Amino acid sequence: MDEEGLTGLYNFVYVPMDFLRDANLGYTFVNFSSHENAAKAKDVLEGFCSWPIPTQKVCTAAWAELQGLAEHIERYQNSPVMHRTVPENLKPILLEAGVRVPFPTPTQKIRAPRMKRELREIGRAASCVTPTEAC
Repeated sequence: MDEEGLTGLYNFVYVPMDFLRDANLGYTFVNFSSHENAAKAKDVLEGFCSWPIPTQKVCTAAWAELQGLAEHIERYQNSPVMHRTVPENLKPILLEAGVRVPFPTPTQKIRAPRMKRELREIGRAASCVTPTEAC
C-alpha cells in the first residue's frame, strides 16, 4: 500500500492466515484514518494486479462491515490470534503516522487458536517432530 502512495493513511492492518497451510486467506482488513483516505485507497487498490510474485489475482477493494480503529482493537485485542503462541508477523498491527506501535494488551485470558491445537494433534498422530515434516 505504501508503494501505491497510501503511506500514513491507515492505522490498522490484519492479514488473516490459514495456520495449517501457512498461507494468507486472500484478503486483508485495513482501517484508514479518515473516510477520505479510505475512498482514495479504494480507488487506488481496486483492480490492482502488480504483485511482487506473479499471479493472475486482481484486488477487489470493498467496505468492511466493521468500521473504525476502536472497533478493530476491540475485535482483536482478546482474539485467539493475539495468543502468545502466534508469531508477531501473523498478528494485527497498529500504526501511527506509518510507524508500528504496540497493540493494547489483552484484558482477559486468550485461548490458543483452534488451528494451533489441530496442528499439535496432527503432529502427535503422525509422530512427526513438526507438523510440516514428512513422516
